[in-house]
Amino acid sequence: MRVAIWAGAIPAVEPPNVTAAAAIIAAIWAARMIREMMIMYFVYSTSNAVWSHESPRA
Repeated sequence: MRVAIWAGAIPAVEPPNVTAAAAIIAAIWAARMIREMMIMYFVYSTSNAVWSHESPRA
């Protein structure tokens, strides 16, 4: 396979961009954490409203 790559028959693959991949993984992790916190706040605010007989807070 190396001979074919050197000969130009098979194009060489560029190495992965590790920095961009790490940034994407961090953004996905942050979005998931924000989503989880929003869900937890929604559950807390609605369950708190049920106990206190108030309308849920925005």
